[in-house]
Amino acid sequence: MYHSISPHSLKCYAACKADEYDILGIKKFFKSSDKKFASLEGTIYFSTKEQDSQELVEVFIFYFGSIVIWGASEKKCNEILDNISAFTQGKTQNPSANSEVIECKYIPGVAKGYFNDKKDHLVIPSDNIFTKFSISYAVAQSVKLSFLENSVAKLIKSTHQIQKELSYKGSTSLSKREISKKTGMLFRERYSINLHNDMLDIPEFFWSRPIYEQLYILTAKSQDIQPRQNILNRRLDMMHDLYEMLSNDLSHKHSSRLEMTIIVLIGVEILLNLIHIAVVSM
Repeated sequence: MYHSISPHSLKCYAACKADEYDILGIKKFFKSSDKKFASLEGTIYFSTKEQDSQELVEVFIFYFGSIVIWGASEKKCNEILDNISAFTQGKTQNPSANSEVIECKYIPGVAKGYFNDKKDHLVIPSDNIFTKFSISYAVAQSVKLSFLENSVAKLIKSTHQIQKELSYKGSTSLSKREISKKTGMLFRERYSINLHNDMLDIPEFFWSRPIYEQLYILTAKSQDIQPRQNILNRRLDMMHDLYEMLSNDLSHKHSSRLEMTIIVLIGVEILLNLIHIAVVSM
């Protein structure tokens, strides 16, 4: 395993392009091609090299659709993404829309990691696999959140016309079926986010290795993971309130039409009875 004792900079690239990765499928593929890999808390780790410089490149593939690559050029990152694209599952997005680059500085002798605000990089006390995994997990969570944020942003955009109609007309042209379909889409997004709540928690990996938890928490805070998750849920709550209001409005209109129909039928029945009485009395 690569480990240097001299100070050096490390670049960490992360992207999320799908709902999930088929981890079992990737393992089978690696085994069939005799490629060495390791499984770390359900995450696949493997290393490769840059073709030109022969510098070591280390890769972490997370089941929830994120991938983190250390020490690779942009060309190499794209190559790795292309190689595992066949193992994506669910919705896919352009990875460039959900990607981040973290600069790290390894300085031997530093007691613990910290974020250098002036130089905008993370200082780490070691560059072993556990250190990189700790940082990678937080960055992987961050790009996954970006993936979910983009999905919700598209959903919010689809409600703009509804909001305009409500503003100008006080009602919407959507049918109950259309509102039900949109509500279903909303619940699917909420389910997707809540399904990954365990992914957004602190991994069990740190329960037995608390020395690395500080690095994970430090990176997670720098990515604003918890505040972003709260904002995402608030946006979904607002959209849910909108669709619930529209659904109730349509239900009220349906009830009103039903009542009016009953009144008309009763009126017709009374009229027919009056006509019948008039005819009989002649």
